[in-house]
Amino acid sequence: MKYDLSLSIYPCYPDFLDLAWQANIPIRIGFRQSIFASLATHLVDFPENPFIHQGVRQAEIFKPLGLNKMHLQKRKAFLPNMDAEAVHEVCALLNVKNLGGVRYRIIHPGSGAENRELPPEFWRDIAIKLSNSTIIFTGKGAREAKNISKIITGLGNCINACDRLTWNALIAAIRNAEIVYGVESMVGHVASAVGTKCIMFYSGAAGVARWRPEGDSVTVYTNHLPCAPCMLGCEAMLCKDNTKFQDIVKLD
Repeated sequence: MKYDLSLSIYPCYPDFLDLAWQANIPIRIGFRQSIFASLATHLVDFPENPFIHQGVRQAEIFKPLGLNKMHLQKRKAFLPNMDAEAVHEVCALLNVKNLGGVRYRIIHPGSGAENRELPPEFWRDIAIKLSNSTIIFTGKGAREAKNISKIITGLGNCINACDRLTWNALIAAIRNAEIVYGVESMVGHVASAVGTKCIMFYSGAAGVARWRPEGDSVTVYTNHLPCAPCMLGCEAMLCKDNTKFQDIVKLD
């Protein structure tokens, strides 16, 4: 198979420019900061401003193609439609025959980085507030499963779906949810891609302006501090202090 063009959208290793060169692809576009930049036929600068969104940064790779800026401004996240098997998984989780008319909300309390998460007590307060409707708690791994169990103990209408959904089923669940609550994780980006309303809390560690989900359906809540973004997190994590569950629910 022959290719006419390669786009190396990651400015660090691995940028795959070496593979594009070895494959003799005639047009190889990459970032000037890339480790294999010398193997590109066209180079662009990767914006260093931490307040520029990652999507805008990576879209710079299209500059050598001479595309109209209008097309880049219309970029949006996208995920394919659900398959029947994924929908069946969600139906089995909810114990329903189909998702038509089924109302539920999703809470995803995990981030993969514990210092960027809010305590289980925070999410329990939200679960109590929303306990008149079905709530699916999603997550991955033993730690998150344990936290979810702590959150929902003694509460009705709550389902611990940690590690119980395949990737496609998770997308299907998010697509059909009324709203998704969570912290900085892939769930917000999935919700944005499928057009589901979501409210996310972001710490100041990674940089909200750069890594937030994009889209009209997304609201991101954060505590702005002069030290953000620090890119690491610290022991104090003051950017998470004084966050109350009312701050999130009132945005619903």
